[in-house]
Amino acid sequence: MSAKLLLLNAGPTGSEILKNVVLPGVGSFEIVDDHVVSESDLGNNFFVKTEDVNRPRAQVVTEWMLEMNPDVRGAYNITSPAELIDHGNLSFRQVTFAEKHDFKQLIRSQCHGSFGQEVNFVEAYDNAFKAYSLPKVIARSHGTHALLLAQDGIPDEVLDVLHHAKSVNVTSTTSSFWFIARALAEFVDKHGALPLSGHVPDMTAFSHTYIALQKIYVNKAALDCDEIFATSAALLKVAGADSARWADNVVGAPPHTPPYRITRDDVAEYCKHASSIRVSSSVLPLGPSNDHVSLAGANEVVGGRSAASKFKRAQWLVDKARSMATHSLESFPAEWITLDHGIETCRNSEVEIHNIAAILGGVGAQEAVKV
Repeated sequence: MSAKLLLLNAGPTGSEILKNVVLPGVGSFEIVDDHVVSESDLGNNFFVKTEDVNRPRAQVVTEWMLEMNPDVRGAYNITSPAELIDHGNLSFRQVTFAEKHDFKQLIRSQCHGSFGQEVNFVEAYDNAFKAYSLPKVIARSHGTHALLLAQDGIPDEVLDVLHHAKSVNVTSTTSSFWFIARALAEFVDKHGALPLSGHVPDMTAFSHTYIALQKIYVNKAALDCDEIFATSAALLKVAGADSARWADNVVGAPPHTPPYRITRDDVAEYCKHASSIRVSSSVLPLGPSNDHVSLAGANEVVGGRSAASKFKRAQWLVDKARSMATHSLESFPAEWITLDHGIETCRNSEVEIHNIAAILGGVGAQEAVKV
């Protein structure tokens, strides 16, 4: 291989990535790092040893890399990457616009999904969901109405959002996303389709015909947006928003400071991408408190304490974490948190753990090989 790699700072993760690329073979690499090997590096960096302490880390890691694969050329630069970039105008080869364009095309050609240079291919790919032949299982799981909506071009993910929006108890503090989603759900129930985005696909037509058709689409999209905008205003009013703060382009704002507002532009943007809305649900690990700040502070205190003191602080961390799990994580049993977790948290506070760095090194190397 003739590829050339540059590693800025030979930390645990960066060294693991470089190792996974050097082993199979690469043209050459260079490490830029101004740190010296310290005792803390011995616990998380596989490529340094005790006898390497106080030696330049860039030199040490380079030597070990070349020992793994002598066919690879390696070099090191004992310089701070930040200073090198700030003070070296021509330290690195300049990338031209043409090279950047070719690189983007290379990335696109290796992506899963749309590809090729066929006329209207991208537009057809983006709108392919409208021609999907959905199975009857939708009717069995969501009802006949959902099947009709799906056949009209509404993806399953959007149907899930609309269904969930109807069950959300919207109040003056609810996210604006759900106000618009509820209004969109009412629009779909009424018209049986999503609002028009106003976009007209490319086609062979006379200019005046295309412009006339485009105006029809834009006007209908504006009417759909106005209807959803008005429904959002009504929902906000019912939820207790301060109607006195509404303006011509503002639906409303909750009675708390700082207020958030739903503008017509927000609704228009929502309608434009209505066929692509998604909701990703997850369990919030912590409640609205500063407990995680307390844990971070405890980790900092642990660093300079004696072994007995560290054990006490580890026990404090466990007790604190169990208390948080009891009050904030209903689905997470507090007894799962043990003293070993507290000790490991104290021992590895504010450092890159080697096994995690090794995993990230494998992932990063795979991505580098793709490029």
